[in-house]
Amino acid sequence: MSKKEQSPTDRQRTITTRFGYGLFVAAVTSLTISTIIPWTGLLLQPGIRKLNVVTTLLVFVISALLPPVMAYILGDKSTRYSGATRHHFNGVLFSLASFWLSILFGMISSETIQPLRKAFGDIPAMILNAWPLVAIILIMGLVAVYYAHHQHRQDTVLDSKPYQIMLFGSMIATLLYMLASQLFTIATYSVASLLYIILPIAFVAMSYVALRRGQPLRLPYAVIATSIGLCATALAGQFIALWSFDMLASCTIGLWVWASYLLLMRRVSPITR
Repeated sequence: MSKKEQSPTDRQRTITTRFGYGLFVAAVTSLTISTIIPWTGLLLQPGIRKLNVVTTLLVFVISALLPPVMAYILGDKSTRYSGATRHHFNGVLFSLASFWLSILFGMISSETIQPLRKAFGDIPAMILNAWPLVAIILIMGLVAVYYAHHQHRQDTVLDSKPYQIMLFGSMIATLLYMLASQLFTIATYSVASLLYIILPIAFVAMSYVALRRGQPLRLPYAVIATSIGLCATALAGQFIALWSFDMLASCTIGLWVWASYLLLMRRVSPITR
């Protein structure tokens, strides 16, 4: 189907897909500049244990890229409809959900690495601490299987209740875990700690309002918009951190991406009233 023949719903899916692809390209570029190039340079230095460097580099790359890539493949392969739009759209939706799951399990696994190092040593500990990858793929796989077997009642995976539960649940669990971590690590109660959960929820609410009234799947799209904005903020922070630490700049970029996505989605909304 050509761009001119696309329905408003397909245009929204195309916009979401393009933003998802853009975020993935930014993630690969950021990983290459901030991790792959510096760690590869270490191999050229004398006295460096090359096995440790290679193992660590592989862990970083696999941990960063495997969840979104596998999630995309699961979303794509579970789609039985013909036409590329739904395949790409479902793949991107799975990848965005993996963003929240990766953060959640990454924070949990950061607390298990030291006990594993004491028990097994550095390299075995890093390998064993890759359990979040297995957990993410397993969760995504179960949702993909359900969607594949109930596709006759669901247009895309965004219509699937298990996917919505996974997306909403992983986001809320991540925010609550971040909030709990702040409250337990700060000696005195801090209102700033509440921003970890207040701001994302506020952006979901603003996204919901920004989308047209009557928009199909309005709440799920609001969560997707917030996820895109936060992912853009995190990636921008990685780029900016190479030169300076400026949270305002990364937040500004994230806000611009979030607002651009909502504006484009609103323009092609299938709801006219």
